[in-house]
Amino acid sequence: MKKILFLAAVLTASIVANAKTWRINPNPAAKPDFLSLKAACDTADVVYGDTLYCEPGQYNVEGENVINKKGLTLIGPGYQYKMNYGSTSTVAEATFSAGINIWADSIHVEGVKATRISLTGVLKDVVIERNYIGQIWGSDSPSKKRIAIRSNYITQNYGPQSGDPRVYLYGSELSEIDIENNIIVAEFSAIQLSLFNSQALSAVIAHNTIYGGSVGYSYIRTAHSEIRDNIIILKEDAKTCLHFEDIVNSQLYNNVFSLVEEDIDPAVYAQIGAVNHFIGATLENTFTCQKVAGADDSYYQLKEGSVAAGKAFQKEDCGAFVGTWPYVIHGRPQGVPYIYDVVAPNRPVNDQLTITFKVKANNE
Repeated sequence: MKKILFLAAVLTASIVANAKTWRINPNPAAKPDFLSLKAACDTADVVYGDTLYCEPGQYNVEGENVINKKGLTLIGPGYQYKMNYGSTSTVAEATFSAGINIWADSIHVEGVKATRISLTGVLKDVVIERNYIGQIWGSDSPSKKRIAIRSNYITQNYGPQSGDPRVYLYGSELSEIDIENNIIVAEFSAIQLSLFNSQALSAVIAHNTIYGGSVGYSYIRTAHSEIRDNIIILKEDAKTCLHFEDIVNSQLYNNVFSLVEEDIDPAVYAQIGAVNHFIGATLENTFTCQKVAGADDSYYQLKEGSVAAGKAFQKEDCGAFVGTWPYVIHGRPQGVPYIYDVVAPNRPVNDQLTITFKVKANNE
């Protein structure tokens, strides 16, 4: 048996070592490898371990944004960059206005803008990271294991305009669900994890920045979860939308709330008041409330002297920008170099045109 496992490990390593990156672009004039995700997955040339690089463009054809082959990485350029006037490209983002549908295991999606990312069927080992998303949705009954949702900007203002939660997973088993370092702007519910038997649910909900709320909607609903180091700021008219009775058999600690002691039931406060920060946090006393280069996510960086500073379990700041997966402005993909400064003269000197540019790797 050990020999078989060793051989499997060698084969997997070999597959990854020979992985290939494919260009995806919906514009035929760009001469990409494939025009859509579905077209890439339908060919035998794309195999486990390959990367699908989605170039800037509008991916808005229904049914073409499907990933149904295991072990693929989908990377886009990031989102909400400042317009570079004079550029030959009029689009800076890989925008999936028809959403993305994941039907296979071991999928990693990073650096795209999508109205919705749907998780369909029995799934495991899926990472949704550094994206601008309207909603993450998995409403069918099969189990979902090892699902990581981290460092995304998830907003009610993009995608489905409904009372549905921004992150919604429902199934027969939800285990090892990781929801960390996201910025979630939700008019109604933010996170809802539901299943037939709550004993089959386990999740970590940590270092998220959550803002919004509406009376009558439960903002977080889960069970058997660890909820820590989050910033949860509710609108003034929505103080009752964080229903602690919807957080069942969970550890809730070191979170910063806009709620104060008077806002919650005395019995609930007696249980969790000493290990959380019910300090009346607001947008103004917590964040810079300033957008840098037009990026919505930059609004939620902690200001100097923020009430959320140093309030996390490890004495670091609460919220999305600190923790295991610190939030990155614009969702720049990991390990992808990018040019951040170019100097090009208007005319040649001595029949030579000298162009200089500076490149950063990852997120320096």
